[in-house]
Formats: sequence, C-alpha cells, structure tokens
Amino acid sequence: MASDTFKYNLFNLTIETDFKFHGLKVSEGEIDIHIKENPCLEYESENKKLQRLSLFESRIENKKFITTIKKNLCEYKFFDTYNSYNQQLKILHQAIPSVLFQRSHFVLHGSAFLINGEAVVITGPSGFGKSETLDVISQKFKIITDDIVGISVKESSVKVLPGIPITAISSGSNELFLDDKRARYFKAYKNINISTDTSTLSKIIILDWGDNYSFNKIGSKTAFSKIMGNTFR
Repeated sequence: MASDTFKYNLFNLTIETDFKFHGLKVSEGEIDIHIKENPCLEYESENKKLQRLSLFESRIENKKFITTIKKNLCEYKFFDTYNSYNQQLKILHQAIPSVLFQRSHFVLHGSAFLINGEAVVITGPSGFGKSETLDVISQKFKIITDDIVGISVKESSVKVLPGIPITAISSGSNELFLDDKRARYFKAYKNINISTDTSTLSKIIILDWGDNYSFNKIGSKTAFSKIMGNTFR
C-alpha cells in the first residue's frame, strides 16, 4: 500500500484511508476513524468464517478478507488480489456498518434517496434489486446512500445520514468490472446526483418478488420483522 493517506466525509464522519477511494467527498475535518491495512491479522475461526458485532470491538472473517473495528481504528487484510474498486467496496460494505453501530446508529442493508426534501429507504435481501432500482431513481432524484443506510434515532427524530454515493450494478465499463459473484460493475455518482444533507426519514419500501408491480401497506408486526431481517445486527 502507498504511504499516503486520504480523508473522506462519510455518514457525517471523517475517515482516513491508506489508499485512494473513488467517488467519496474529500474531507478537511478532524479524523474520526482510521482505516488501514494490517498484514499481521490472522484468523480466529478454524473455518475462516466469522461475524462478531459489538459496541466495543467487531470482527469479520471470510476466506478472502479480515477486518476488525474498535474505537477509532479499522484494520483490514486481503487474502486475494482485488482492484482498488473492489477493495473499497468490501471495506465500506463490511466494516462501515460496525463503525456506525458502535456510534449508536441503526444500520439497514438498503438504499436511500431524497424526494420532497425527505428520505425514502429501500430495503430487502441481497439480489432483490435495491441498487438497480436506486440507479434508475438517480435519473430524477438525488441519492443518499447505497447498500448501507445509517439512521440516527434521537427521541422522536429519525434521520438518514448522507452515506455511500456509490453502487454496484449489472452494467458498466470494463475497467470498473468488480469480478464478484454477481458480475457487477462499480459506479460512482456525480455530485449533482447526490444529497449530502442529513434528512428526515419519510418511509421505508421493502422489496419483494411478485408477478406485477404494486405497492402494499403492511402491518407494524410484519414491517418490524422484515426491517430487522435486513439490519446489520
């Protein structure tokens, strides 16, 4: 890795990284968390599969990647060769939820966009079309974040934090190919398509499969179950 460091604004935090991230807003603020490689990280689990979430120390292990998150430091180690786009997304999608959780935010696996000055969140299991839907929506509305939705809950105030203005979709240029299981492409949105403000949460749309397009209001118990099933917990 290069010896230079880079600072970005993400979920109202300033993160410092040890390699250049693409598509994030540069920050001049005081650093909230350092993200850096630690080549000395080793597996704790015999099967190289672990997810431990804690307010004090989190850890994720798989066959190609380890990351640990505690206090103001996120460390990582890759066991496979990835381009910088893929490395960036793996760190953002796997480590940042723990960073937000440790700061008492509610974290959803989903996407969010701005309409009439308020945030609308789209959630649902992987592969249900959240990112592809957000990409179409971005043609008319500003996006807030993709894949990771950070929500601040204070008394009766529920706000969506400006997050990751980057997505992974089914088409793109060859140099942005991620070579992941779903053969997706990296896409960073332009500033004019991005909302950088903290926005009041208006509604949550839960994606599901069906034979036609329709919107149905669901009861609170069903909504709670589906929302909790799509949290980083």
